[in-house]
Amino acid sequence: SVYLYDSFTGKIAYDFWADLRDIIDWVSVNWVNVDKGIWEIRSGDRKHTFSKVMCWVCLDRGIRLAEKRSFPCKQKQEWEKQRALIYEEVMQDGFNKDIKSFVQS
Repeated sequence: SVYLYDSFTGKIAYDFWADLRDIIDWVSVNWVNVDKGIWEIRSGDRKHTFSKVMCWVCLDRGIRLAEKRSFPCKQKQEWEKQRALIYEEVMQDGFNKDIKSFVQS
């Protein structure tokens, strides 16, 4: 939503970018962790395809925003690396080739 806001409504300020960059850094480190997902599943924490995809979106839009606005971003290469790793994991563990659909991982 921040990416869309910046694209269509108004430009984000540098101070906001600095805070957003910290959040994206957190995602780039923690996407590998299991979580509860967005649904009320009582089986405990596990890997969720949807959670991984949302982490991919976070990193992708952060990279795009940094490039589009020329914001400083020392972590950009790491974000790109983690984005690629998420993509590979989602396609390997979260996509069923037989039914041609994303599934729970």
